[in-house]
Amino acid sequence: MPSTRRKSEPPEAVLRGFAEGLGLPVMGESSVKLVPGAALTDRYLLSVPASGITAPQVAELVRVATLLGLEPETADLVAADLPLSTTLHLGFEREGERTTLKLYCEFPIQRGWDIARRAGQPMLVHRAVKWDPRDATRAAVSRYVANPARNVADTGARIRDLLGPGAPADLALGLFNRAAGRVPAQDRLFLEVEEDGSPRRSFDLKLYDAGFTTADLGPAMPGLISHFGLEGFRVPAALLGHIAGGRGRDGKPFLTLYYGGGRA
Repeated sequence: MPSTRRKSEPPEAVLRGFAEGLGLPVMGESSVKLVPGAALTDRYLLSVPASGITAPQVAELVRVATLLGLEPETADLVAADLPLSTTLHLGFEREGERTTLKLYCEFPIQRGWDIARRAGQPMLVHRAVKWDPRDATRAAVSRYVANPARNVADTGARIRDLLGPGAPADLALGLFNRAAGRVPAQDRLFLEVEEDGSPRRSFDLKLYDAGFTTADLGPAMPGLISHFGLEGFRVPAALLGHIAGGRGRDGKPFLTLYYGGGRA
C-alpha cells in the first residue's frame, strides 16, 4: 500500500484510497448535513471491520493520517484504539472552503451494556479524531457516549435540550419514540458527543434496526425546509440509517441525515 501522496490528489481521495486498499469489505452511506441556508452533500462515511486490519496497515494509517496533517500523537491515539475496536469509520466533509477528515474507532458494547445500565455508568462507544488538513488548529477528539441507564422519557428530553424547539427536534423525537417501540435501547443507540474545550453539543441516534426509510421523513420535510431556509430540498428514497444534530464546533445548529447504507 503506497504511503506517499501525489500533490494533485485531494486529501479526501487519499483517505478513501486507504480504506479501499485494505482488502476488506467497505461499507458506505450517504448523508446530508442541514445548516442554516445550506444542505451539505460533499461528504462520505466509510466503514471497515477493525478485526481485519493488520499491524502494518495500522502503521500505514498513522503515516497516511500524519501525511494529511494530523498530529502524530493524535494519530497514535487511533492506532492504540484500533485493537480494541469492532469497526473503523473513515469520514470526510466539506463546508464552504473548509475540509474535515475523520477517523472513528467503534468499541463493542454488547457484553458491557447491562453492567453499565445497572451501575448507572456511561459507555464510550466511539472515539473520533477530526481535523482540517490545511489548519492544524481545527483538530479535535470527540467521544460518543451512551448512557444505558437513561430511559425513553429522559432521552427524549435530552434530544429536545440539544436541538431546542422547532422542526429538527420534532423530527428526531418522532423517530426516536417510534423506534423505542420497535427495538431495544442498544439497537437504537443514542450517543452524546463530547469534545474538551469545544462548544459542540450534539447527539447521534442509530435507526437502522428500526426499519425506517427516508419516506418516513415526509411529514417533517416542510418544517425542516422552512427551519433551515432550504427551498426545494429533497432526500433520495433510501433506508434511513441514523440522524445527528445539535450545535457544531462552530456554534451553528445542524441536523444530519444518514441514509442508504451498504457496500461502497
